[in-house]
Amino acid sequence: MSARTIFRGLVLMVVLCTLWAGEVCAQGALDAGGDPAALTQAADRGDAKAQFKLGEMYTQGQGVPQDYAKAAILFQKSAAQGFVPAQGFLGVLYVHGVGVPKDVRKGCGLLHTAMAKGTLGMQKVFDRYCVQ
Repeated sequence: MSARTIFRGLVLMVVLCTLWAGEVCAQGALDAGGDPAALTQAADRGDAKAQFKLGEMYTQGQGVPQDYAKAAILFQKSAAQGFVPAQGFLGVLYVHGVGVPKDVRKGCGLLHTAMAKGTLGMQKVFDRYCVQ
């Protein structure tokens, strides 16, 4: 799979996340804003929204070097706390094998969990990657 296809998938997730969770996805944890150092501190304290926003920044190379493996770790921590957008992003990474070993079954499982808790937008992502 090309980097362009993966990037388009992640952009789709950002758009859907923004529609689903509003400012949480668009601006990250309210206290930390978009400052990587502040987000890192909040993420280290276990703030699921900060973990997600920092992971999103790593996928895009926004304010930090692009690093899909670091993004996946952060999404995993956030997803483990039930943060739906992180479950969706992590699912896309697993489906494509970016930053994590490729595991379509695991990725689709995460997308299904996010879809069950999310909105029509998550349904579209699940259908795109997991319905044959």
